[in-house]
Amino acid sequence: MKAIYKNGLLWQDYQHSQLLACISSLNKTRDTESELTELKKTVTFLEFYTKTHFEIEAHYMEVLAYPDTDRHKKAHEDFEHMVAGFKAELNSAKDSSALITDLCGWVKDHILKSDKKLAAFIKNQAKY
Repeated sequence: MKAIYKNGLLWQDYQHSQLLACISSLNKTRDTESELTELKKTVTFLEFYTKTHFEIEAHYMEVLAYPDTDRHKKAHEDFEHMVAGFKAELNSAKDSSALITDLCGWVKDHILKSDKKLAAFIKNQAKY
Protein backbone atom coordinates (compact mmCIF):
# COMPACT_ATOMS: atom_id res chain seq x y z
CA MET A 1 0.00 0.00 0.00
CA LYS A 2 1.32 3.44 -0.89
CA ALA A 3 2.40 5.49 2.10
CA ILE A 4 -0.03 8.24 1.17
CA TYR A 5 -2.92 5.95 2.20
CA LYS A 6 -1.44 5.07 5.59
CA ASN A 7 -3.01 6.84 8.55
CA GLY A 8 -0.95 5.36 11.36
CA LEU A 9 -3.66 3.15 12.86
CA LEU A 10 -2.71 -0.48 12.27
CA TRP A 11 -6.26 -1.81 11.99
CA GLN A 12 -7.33 1.00 9.68
CA ASP A 13 -4.24 0.77 7.48
CA TYR A 14 -4.63 -3.01 7.20
CA GLN A 15 -8.28 -2.78 6.20
CA HIS A 16 -7.56 0.01 3.73
CA SER A 17 -4.81 -2.12 2.19
CA GLN A 18 -7.35 -4.93 1.71
CA LEU A 19 -9.71 -2.52 -0.03
CA LEU A 20 -6.97 -1.20 -2.30
CA ALA A 21 -5.83 -4.75 -3.13
CA CYS A 22 -9.40 -5.65 -4.04
CA ILE A 23 -9.67 -2.67 -6.39
CA SER A 24 -6.29 -3.51 -7.92
CA SER A 25 -7.30 -7.12 -8.50
CA LEU A 26 -10.52 -6.02 -10.19
CA ASN A 27 -8.65 -3.55 -12.35
CA LYS A 28 -6.22 -6.26 -13.50
CA THR A 29 -9.10 -8.38 -14.83
CA ARG A 30 -10.65 -5.62 -16.93
CA ASP A 31 -11.43 -6.77 -20.45
CA THR A 32 -10.64 -10.40 -19.61
CA GLU A 33 -12.82 -13.48 -19.30
CA SER A 34 -12.53 -13.40 -15.52
CA GLU A 35 -13.77 -9.81 -15.15
CA LEU A 36 -17.37 -10.74 -14.20
CA THR A 37 -16.16 -13.29 -11.66
CA GLU A 38 -13.82 -10.73 -10.11
CA LEU A 39 -16.60 -8.12 -10.15
CA LYS A 40 -18.83 -10.46 -8.14
CA LYS A 41 -16.01 -11.17 -5.67
CA THR A 42 -15.41 -7.44 -5.32
CA VAL A 43 -19.04 -6.67 -4.52
CA THR A 44 -19.10 -9.49 -1.95
CA PHE A 45 -15.91 -8.14 -0.39
CA LEU A 46 -17.34 -4.60 -0.31
CA GLU A 47 -20.45 -5.79 1.53
CA PHE A 48 -18.25 -7.40 4.17
CA TYR A 49 -15.90 -4.42 4.28
CA THR A 50 -18.71 -1.91 4.86
CA LYS A 51 -19.99 -3.91 7.82
CA THR A 52 -16.69 -4.55 9.56
CA HIS A 53 -14.61 -1.49 8.77
CA PHE A 54 -17.41 1.00 9.27
CA GLU A 55 -18.47 -0.59 12.56
CA ILE A 56 -14.96 -0.25 13.98
CA GLU A 57 -14.71 3.39 12.92
CA ALA A 58 -18.20 4.10 14.30
CA HIS A 59 -17.19 2.59 17.63
CA TYR A 60 -14.13 4.84 17.90
CA MET A 61 -16.14 7.89 16.88
CA GLU A 62 -18.76 7.17 19.54
CA VAL A 63 -16.39 6.29 22.37
CA LEU A 64 -14.11 9.26 21.73
CA ALA A 65 -16.93 11.71 20.88
CA TYR A 66 -15.53 12.53 17.46
CA PRO A 67 -16.89 15.97 16.50
CA ASP A 68 -17.33 15.09 12.80
CA THR A 69 -19.19 11.83 13.42
CA ASP A 70 -22.36 12.73 11.53
CA ARG A 71 -20.53 13.69 8.34
CA HIS A 72 -18.26 10.66 8.52
CA LYS A 73 -21.16 8.27 9.06
CA LYS A 74 -23.05 9.91 6.19
CA ALA A 75 -20.10 9.17 3.89
CA HIS A 76 -20.24 5.55 5.04
CA GLU A 77 -23.98 5.39 4.35
CA ASP A 78 -23.45 6.84 0.88
CA PHE A 79 -20.81 4.20 0.18
CA GLU A 80 -23.12 1.43 1.41
CA HIS A 81 -25.81 2.69 -0.99
CA MET A 82 -23.28 2.72 -3.81
CA VAL A 83 -22.32 -0.90 -3.04
CA ALA A 84 -26.00 -1.90 -2.89
CA GLY A 85 -26.50 -0.31 -6.30
CA PHE A 86 -23.60 -2.26 -7.75
CA LYS A 87 -24.99 -5.47 -6.27
CA ALA A 88 -28.40 -4.78 -7.78
CA GLU A 89 -26.84 -4.19 -11.21
CA LEU A 90 -24.35 -7.03 -10.96
CA ASN A 91 -26.12 -9.45 -13.29
CA SER A 92 -26.56 -6.81 -15.97
CA ALA A 93 -23.09 -5.30 -15.62
CA LYS A 94 -21.09 -5.57 -18.80
CA ASP A 95 -17.80 -4.41 -17.31
CA SER A 96 -16.25 -3.12 -14.13
CA SER A 97 -15.34 0.38 -15.33
CA ALA A 98 -18.06 2.20 -13.39
CA LEU A 99 -17.30 0.33 -10.18
CA ILE A 100 -13.56 0.97 -10.47
CA THR A 101 -14.13 4.66 -11.20
CA ASP A 102 -16.53 5.07 -8.27
CA LEU A 103 -14.33 3.11 -5.88
CA CYS A 104 -11.20 5.03 -6.80
CA GLY A 105 -13.02 8.33 -6.37
CA TRP A 106 -14.41 7.32 -3.00
CA VAL A 107 -11.08 5.97 -1.78
CA LYS A 108 -9.23 9.12 -2.73
CA ASP A 109 -11.81 11.36 -1.11
CA HIS A 110 -12.64 9.32 1.96
CA ILE A 111 -9.36 7.71 2.96
CA LEU A 112 -7.14 10.65 2.08
CA LYS A 113 -9.39 13.23 3.74
CA SER A 114 -12.02 11.90 6.15
CA ASP A 115 -10.13 8.88 7.45
CA LYS A 116 -6.87 10.79 7.84
CA LYS A 117 -8.73 13.35 9.93
CA LEU A 118 -10.41 10.62 12.00
CA ALA A 119 -7.11 8.74 12.50
CA ALA A 120 -5.38 11.91 13.71
CA PHE A 121 -8.23 12.50 16.17
CA ILE A 122 -8.15 8.90 17.45
CA LYS A 123 -4.38 8.94 17.92
CA ASN A 124 -4.57 12.26 19.76
CA GLN A 125 -7.50 11.30 22.01
CA ALA A 126 -6.51 7.73 22.73
CA LYS A 127 -2.79 8.36 22.85
CA TYR A 128 -2.65 5.52 20.30
